[in-house]
Amino acid sequence: MTTTAERTDGHRRTRGFTWAMIVVAAGLGVMFVGPTLPTPLYPIYRSSFDFGKLTLTLIYAIYVLGNLAALLIFGRLSIQIGRRLVTLPAVAIGALSVVTFVFADGVGWLLAARVLSGLATGLASGAATAWIAELQPEHDRAIAAVTASGANFVGLAVGSLLAGTLADLAPWPLRLSYIVYLALLLAVGVAVVFPPETVASRVSHWKDLALRPRLGVPAGIRLSFMSPAATAFATFAVLGFYAALIASVLGESLRQAPGSPMSLSLVSSRLWRP
Repeated sequence: MTTTAERTDGHRRTRGFTWAMIVVAAGLGVMFVGPTLPTPLYPIYRSSFDFGKLTLTLIYAIYVLGNLAALLIFGRLSIQIGRRLVTLPAVAIGALSVVTFVFADGVGWLLAARVLSGLATGLASGAATAWIAELQPEHDRAIAAVTASGANFVGLAVGSLLAGTLADLAPWPLRLSYIVYLALLLAVGVAVVFPPETVASRVSHWKDLALRPRLGVPAGIRLSFMSPAATAFATFAVLGFYAALIASVLGESLRQAPGSPMSLSLVSSRLWRP
């Protein structure tokens, strides 16, 4: 028979894991602010650094290199050394990316910042998603997946909204949004210290780390895997293409000078004008 003390301890444990899960999910959402933060600022970068659409597309796409490196090489790292010990370096790399954006004075800086941003997001996404699943009180993978996906998409949406709003309404359009984001990253770095670590076994020496990429799909699900994989690839390819160029294309369609902030009211009035 369950005693009152045992029930109380169970409630405390559930509440603690729920709180920890929310903290990790919020941190994951903040990490995903970084990839879309520069998107509304690309027309200003083009005007300031004088580069064309091909270079702009390269700056946008090079993010994938850092992301793939994190997922392929370091994807299993959090299983070996712990979720927190991977999430904290991801936050630090994200902060380094932000500093690189703040001091950027040319295309090379933007390329480096985007690679660092991809590396940080890739590290955080794998470790934090697994952490959320392990912190979920009932170990319900569906709830954990929805939570992680929701944090991902909210972060991506907030990034563009934050940078676009500050560029339109506040000074220092190429600096202020990154300074605000850096403060959020520092808060995440402090917050993720508190959730309990869920990986019990640790690799005792760095030489024992298994970092060799392992790619494969179990034979039993390969046919079922192909259709959603192809759909996801096409969706993200189109999304990436338009996200890289939409600011410039929209600015030219609305006859806005390159590098000038574009307010929401102006966009609405031009789009709905007969």
